[in-house]
Amino acid sequence: MVTGNLHTSFYTPGYEGSIARVYFSALGHLVPKEFAFEKRTRQPPLDSFNTMLSFGYTLLMYDIYTAISNQGLHPYFGFLHALKNHHPALASDLMEEWRPVLIDSMVLSLIHRHEILPEHFQHGEDGVGIFLTREGRSKFISAYEKRLRAVNKYGEEKQSYRKALETQAGKYAQALMGEDATIYHPVYIR
Repeated sequence: MVTGNLHTSFYTPGYEGSIARVYFSALGHLVPKEFAFEKRTRQPPLDSFNTMLSFGYTLLMYDIYTAISNQGLHPYFGFLHALKNHHPALASDLMEEWRPVLIDSMVLSLIHRHEILPEHFQHGEDGVGIFLTREGRSKFISAYEKRLRAVNKYGEEKQSYRKALETQAGKYAQALMGEDATIYHPVYIR
């Protein structure tokens, strides 16, 4: 249970994986058949939808990492993700609430609006995995940047998603330094 004390943990290993399977299974029902997607695969992604999720999550990870570092926090010490060699656990922690808001919805929009097409993907050189072509990456990055520049209501004010990432990292830092979890509020969609 979460209280005002940030040292109280509610995370139980295994729940995240179970919930993720249900979430991605449900997400797969929103995907058109030419981008068929049944479950999350990565390293390498085995279908085009997973490719876009992986690429988007990587871009988001870098932006969250920067926001955390700008707050003077160490991105490798988190609370929810395990400490692994060379993995920014705190960036992964803070990224979770932004994945559906920024990446999952953007990927769905790209395919439903036919901005990314099946021809924007290719098999890896060794025949394993599916990857974006140069043109596909360019379209994806443009869409990602446009998404982060989009202005939305965040808390009581309007700001870009990129600024909201920074604001959220700042609130996390304040909550951590002040040992008061009530300072940090999760992102709400509509």
